[in-house]
Amino acid sequence: MRYRPKIKFCGIRTYEALEHSLYFNVDFIGINLVASSKRYAQNYRELINMYFLKNKSTILVIIFQNEDLNKLTSIINSLPIKPIVNLHGNETPEYCVEVKKLCNVEVWKAINNLDQIDSYKTLTDMLLFDSANPGSGTKINILPTQIDALNLNYGVAGGINKNNIENFFNNFSQAQVFDIASGIEENEKYNISYAEKIINLRNNYAI
Repeated sequence: MRYRPKIKFCGIRTYEALEHSLYFNVDFIGINLVASSKRYAQNYRELINMYFLKNKSTILVIIFQNEDLNKLTSIINSLPIKPIVNLHGNETPEYCVEVKKLCNVEVWKAINNLDQIDSYKTLTDMLLFDSANPGSGTKINILPTQIDALNLNYGVAGGINKNNIENFFNNFSQAQVFDIASGIEENEKYNISYAEKIINLRNNYAI
């Protein structure tokens, strides 16, 4: 049996998208708290409360970008469950350490080039390799052989969709998670059939 790739559906911002993602038993869901993002979840507290009441196994990830540390800490420590914090901006290594210390959470740091690895690899729980334009559907511009040789805990984002996800599984076989945002959307809205197709491809891949 091949390994079972783990999937994160990112940019969940409606009750329908959340409910279906939990029904599909996706491994991670991402709720975006970046106010300037088109995927910003203004109703994040209601979504998280719904997640808390209905979830059985899916892990919650909260996305921030260059957020004031005090504000981030206040938000995370007020939630009914400890999420993973996914930092997607120009946060320094020291900032990552402070988030872990003040919130007692796992921290993922998004990066888009190999030069950033040494600064973050021992201070965060996972590095998420993304394109230089995250959330746009632009493919990652890093070769899997470049990453796998470094023996890292890492995830992959950037341009993953139902048409190419099996190639990502094959090429990035050591990735801890495959992060999908635009690949589960049509016209910037959550598409149930796209999401279901991706989950079915993942499930069949693991057979």
